[in-house]
Amino acid sequence: MVVVFDTADIVPAERMDATIAQFQLQSFPARVTFDPCDDITAVMELWRYGTVSVFRARTTGHRLSRTSTHIRRGPTATLAIAVQETGVGHLEQHGAEESFRPGDLMVVDLDAPYVAGWDGTGAARSIRVPMQDAGVHPGELPELIRRIRASPLHGIVARHIWELCDTDSPADRRTRGLVGAAGSALVHGLFATVRDPADQIRSDALMTMVADFVRSHLTDPGLSAGMIADNLGVSVTELRQLATSEQFDLDRWMLAERLRLARHVIARQGCQMRADQSRSLGFADRAHFAEEFSAAYGLSPQEWLQVTADRRGADD
Repeated sequence: MVVVFDTADIVPAERMDATIAQFQLQSFPARVTFDPCDDITAVMELWRYGTVSVFRARTTGHRLSRTSTHIRRGPTATLAIAVQETGVGHLEQHGAEESFRPGDLMVVDLDAPYVAGWDGTGAARSIRVPMQDAGVHPGELPELIRRIRASPLHGIVARHIWELCDTDSPADRRTRGLVGAAGSALVHGLFATVRDPADQIRSDALMTMVADFVRSHLTDPGLSAGMIADNLGVSVTELRQLATSEQFDLDRWMLAERLRLARHVIARQGCQMRADQSRSLGFADRAHFAEEFSAAYGLSPQEWLQVTADRRGADD
C-alpha cells in the first residue's frame, strides 16, 4: 500500500486545489467539487495488483462528475466496484440515483457519465477492473448493475475489496498479478450470477469482446480458445460456433495478431526475438516462431530484421 496523498502534508490554503488535482491524477478526467466546509481533509491510498488497482479515499464531502466530454478525452474500458466504508455514498448513472450505506457495493461504469460522492466526511474502498476481465459489454451493464444486490456473491466481493485495503501488497510482481487475477475473477463471477440465461449478447458485440480480450493477452502464453471462453462465460463450443457464424477463424486470427506483434517488436528492438519472448507469444521455441513468421510474411525473422535495419539506415 502507498499513501499517495494526505492533506496533512499540505498547507490549508492549498488543500482544495491539491486534493482536486490528486483526485484527477488517481482516477480519470472528471470534475471534482467539494461541499462548503472550514477545511478539506483527504487521505488517498493505492495498491496495484497487475491489471487491477485498489483505491481507498477518506475525504470531506464532495462530488466527482464525469461527463461525455471527459470520457471522449480519456476512455478507460474500466469498471470501479466500490464498498462504502463510512458515510452515505451517492451515485447517479444510467438514469438511476442510488444511495449506499457502509458495506454496500457500488458499481460504476467509468465510460458512462456519472456523478458520485458523499455528504460530510466519508470513505470508500474500490477495485478497478478492466471491463473485458469482468466479462461484460457496455451495452448490458446498466441492467446487470441494477441486479447486483441480488447476487449471491455481493457480500463476498465486498469483503474481498475490504480486505485488500487492509493487506500489504505482496513484494513480488507475479504474486501481485495472481491476487489481481483473483479479484477480476470474483468480479466476473459477480456479473455472471446476475446475467439472465435468456439475455443474449449480440454476436457482433461478443466478437468485439473477443477481439479486445485477445489483443490485451497476446503475450500471455496461456491464451487459447478455452481462456477466451472462460472470460466471456460461454463454452468453447459456443465460442467456436459464434466464430464460424461470423466466418471467422479464431485460431488463425490469434496467430496472425501474435505474429503482427512480433514483427513490431523485432523492428522496435533492432534484434531477434529472445526465446522467452517467443514463448510468451505462444510459440514452443524460436524455430517454431521462425517457421510461422516465414509462412506468414514470406521472409524469415532475420531477413525482416535486415529490412528494418536498412530502413533505419536510409532514414539516418
